[in-house]
Amino acid sequence: NNLKWTFDPQTGQEEGANDALGQNFRQRPYASLLRESVQNALDVPADNNPVIVRFSFGKINSNTFPSFFELKEHIQGCIDYWSQSEAIVAKYKRMQECFSDEYSSKLCYLKISDRNTRGMDYEPGNNNTPFFAFVRAAKVSVKGSGNTGGTYGFGKAAYFQLSPIGTLLVSTMTTK
Repeated sequence: NNLKWTFDPQTGQEEGANDALGQNFRQRPYASLLRESVQNALDVPADNNPVIVRFSFGKINSNTFPSFFELKEHIQGCIDYWSQSEAIVAKYKRMQECFSDEYSSKLCYLKISDRNTRGMDYEPGNNNTPFFAFVRAAKVSVKGSGNTGGTYGFGKAAYFQLSPIGTLLVSTMTTK
């Protein structure tokens, strides 16, 4: 419940609201998300037990996670920053509408969870970990050795295609 928003410092390259990697998945977003999420789980089995992937729906309540709903102000900051670009502003305004009075207390989500996998290791400051590659990097894949289906790191873009606010909440637990 203690969600905190953090943002990477500017690195000199500006990024707008468009998602070039996501174009690969736009025509079939549901099938793409299913394929990519199952492939990601199958690429990192923990042992000889079968990998299980589960899909479920839920709602994030503003009373339970008030900090999450601060995203509306961050989206407004993007609108203000890109105010000279009508196309970018229009995209961010559609995101902001998800926080309108009609939806203001709850947002729906799709939860994808897996079992009997290795999880995604993370080490602060190490950009060569699976968690960093999935959450913080584009066109990067760190799954270890073996026969993995994803090698270029493009598949993670499929997850964003179904999010009207371009947001993922990611949690992992390793075998350790």
